[in-house]
Amino acid sequence: MPANAKTASAEKPDLLPSQNLVSPDQIRQDFVRMEFTPLGNTKLKMFFLVPKDWQSKAIKVSKKALLEDRERTIPLVLVTNPKDNARIEVSYVRISGKADLKKWALAYLAGNGLKLQEAQPGTFSGRKVFDTLARTPPGDLVRLTFSQHHDRIIILAGSTSAKAYPKLARTLGIATVSFKMNP
Repeated sequence: MPANAKTASAEKPDLLPSQNLVSPDQIRQDFVRMEFTPLGNTKLKMFFLVPKDWQSKAIKVSKKALLEDRERTIPLVLVTNPKDNARIEVSYVRISGKADLKKWALAYLAGNGLKLQEAQPGTFSGRKVFDTLARTPPGDLVRLTFSQHHDRIIILAGSTSAKAYPKLARTLGIATVSFKMNP
């Protein structure tokens, strides 16, 4: 078993699942690979798996915001499931040099008023990540997975209500581990 693998007990479900999420047959039957080229930039091309009934939503980013991508996160992708009030968002921040993902992620959570619940380092689809579960001020749960791609920190965030989160943890895990940039 890999060092970053976790096991869930009967009392406490695994809220950051990353292995043995669903069978290949379930993937073929229930999921679709969504592909994106945000902002028309092929360097930002990405894909990940989501349930077939989830929908992508258009995102607009101003030229002014793009010029400030070292000071703020730039939204790239939004996929939603209105039935469960769930969403997956992908954003980035431009940085200089190599980042310590754990330090960067913890500072990001603190700076955005998010309370860390769980965390794990890992490697998903060949990318090194720092994977977290945080609580928002209203009490929702959000899985934020941080990875560095060249001069950008990519943040994949899957969120829903605390009540719905355990039911959707595997779905958000599938999106998280299948995420790939520049495929």
